[in-house]
Amino acid sequence: MRTVSLGLGSGVNYALAEKAAREAAMEAGGKLTLVAWYDKVRNMEGPREACANEGWKCARVYADHHGADIGVLVNEDQYEFYFTRIPEGFEELDEEAALDIHESAKRPDFDNVQGG
Repeated sequence: MRTVSLGLGSGVNYALAEKAAREAAMEAGGKLTLVAWYDKVRNMEGPREACANEGWKCARVYADHHGADIGVLVNEDQYEFYFTRIPEGFEELDEEAALDIHESAKRPDFDNVQGG
């Protein structure tokens, strides 16, 4: 995995760090998706389901095991972001189409699906 280090100075929050990390990762070329992240400031990491109640290394281990191509470390290890390349020809989700399908579903058809 290629690693990029960014020094952004003080006053950086998660949103700014993620934006800078995405920009740095995009310079490597191709479309990317975020696989895992670590926020040392808030002591949080993700994906949350996989990393719940795990140690600080979970995001790194998860990224390694899920094919991350690029890791971006912001302010040493204050924030860590791990990205993987999206293969060419991969179909992207059309958000508006998905929302339209969701909106058009008849709610009563899905009420009480477990019965009883």
